Amino acid sequence: MIIYKLCTGTPSDIINHLQNCSNDFIPPLHSTVDVSAYAQKLSKKATLFEAWVGNELVGLVALYMNQETHLAFITNVSVLKNMRGKGIAQELLLNSFKHTAQNRINCISLEVNERNESALVLYKNFGFELVDKNKEQLLLEKKISYE
Repeated sequence: MIIYKLCTGTPSDIINHLQNCSNDFIPPLHSTVDVSAYAQKLSKKATLFEAWVGNELVGLVALYMNQETHLAFITNVSVLKNMRGKGIAQELLLNSFKHTAQNRINCISLEVNERNESALVLYKNFGFELVDKNKEQLLLEKKISYE
């Protein structure tokens, strides 16, 4: 049974999850960041939308919100390979959209590699639109309605 939670994972939970998902990122996460330092930063500064099976963190969406500008940035979307196809990423994203709307955020952005076709399909299905491109990285945005 998948349980969805908000900001309950420890830095160790986040490190383990990201290390288990690292090779599934394009390019692999460990080739672009120090996974341990990144997990620590997420634990301290991001809002974490989590999917758990027992004591295992199986899915994670992490975002930063700026209350002054009413903008948010999704810095991570990851689901363990053996848990894909169960709607976990979709549910985590929906939870993040509800949370941002409740916090009067009106725009969410994220970056994705243009070769990550499955992620692009997911984000476009949720209404994200291309706003910029830097080499292989695409910047996508989604407007959020909170009224």
